Amino acid sequence: MPVAQEVEVLLPTLASLPMAVMVVDCNGVVQFVNPSLETLTGYAADDLVGRPAGLALLDKPGASIKANIQTVAASGKPWKDKSLSRHKSGHEFPVEITISPIKGATGTGHVLVTARDLTESEAVEAAFRTEARIDQSVFSLLRFAGEHSVGELLQETLDEVCGLTQSKVGFYHFVSENEKTLSLQAWSTATLRDYCKAEGLGLHYDLDMAGVWADCVRQRKAVIHNDYHSLAHRQGLPPGHAELVRELVVPVFKHDRIVAILGVGNKATEYDELDVETVASFAKMAWVVTEQKQTQDALIESETRFRSLFDSMTEGAAFCKMLFESGEAKDWVYLQVNAAFEHLTGLKGVAGKRVSEVIPG
Repeated sequence: MPVAQEVEVLLPTLASLPMAVMVVDCNGVVQFVNPSLETLTGYAADDLVGRPAGLALLDKPGASIKANIQTVAASGKPWKDKSLSRHKSGHEFPVEITISPIKGATGTGHVLVTARDLTESEAVEAAFRTEARIDQSVFSLLRFAGEHSVGELLQETLDEVCGLTQSKVGFYHFVSENEKTLSLQAWSTATLRDYCKAEGLGLHYDLDMAGVWADCVRQRKAVIHNDYHSLAHRQGLPPGHAELVRELVVPVFKHDRIVAILGVGNKATEYDELDVETVASFAKMAWVVTEQKQTQDALIESETRFRSLFDSMTEGAAFCKMLFESGEAKDWVYLQVNAAFEHLTGLKGVAGKRVSEVIPG
């Protein structure tokens, strides 16, 4: 079907528009594309003109582009929806498609189709959604940390980050102070259940002997291997180890030293920068909370040892706080006393009391 005269006069204007535009007849055959659409899809005008619009604009389930073009041409009412476009390279990306009748071209069945690339906007929306989920997960993990061990916290962290990145494998290693040795601290629940039967929890690995998953330490940055089997420098995996298809591993820095790494693997699609940001957030959070818990655990252990020593002494001992008035010591409060103190002095239940109360005068 030839382009109607009413449409012909629009072509110079359409050609100059920054938006991607094509003119299509009622059979869904492309009659004209502007340079912006050529740039968007990678197809030249000669690739598309005279061919179905579905070459570059993909059908949605139950809603073909041709059917929507025919509906708009017959009804004169515009149609808009989100769909996919296919670049000439084969890459598919999200677009918003608008099909509008061309006024003055009544009876010709020609419509105007515009396509707006949604890749960036959908990435931003996905980032916001991910950030909200990260915030929620972080608060949940902080509550979890208060009642669980470091190992349990790390495994819970891996389960969360694997869920966010749709990964099947997750692991967390500590890195030695000289950055020469790595020690496995945790696998994700799914890794242990479905993938990895290898021994190694708590064991130390020489960095020089570690596989490509340790490249983030060698390169001091996050690494993505979206085609693990194509890597020339991979060293293979030990028997029972999780089979890798693709992986993402990020380092955790404290000042200028790498202290830990968190890795995820076997996402169904390729890892990207949004995944890097997500994994890095959890890796850092897990390290900070782990360090705090280790400090708290060490303090509790020290207090326990002190209490054990204090209570088992044969000498009477009292731990007291002095009370001053105008810079002069006037009294003291018994904070803790051991059993030997009570036995030797005969003073019972004095903790929390002033000596002036226990021994008046």
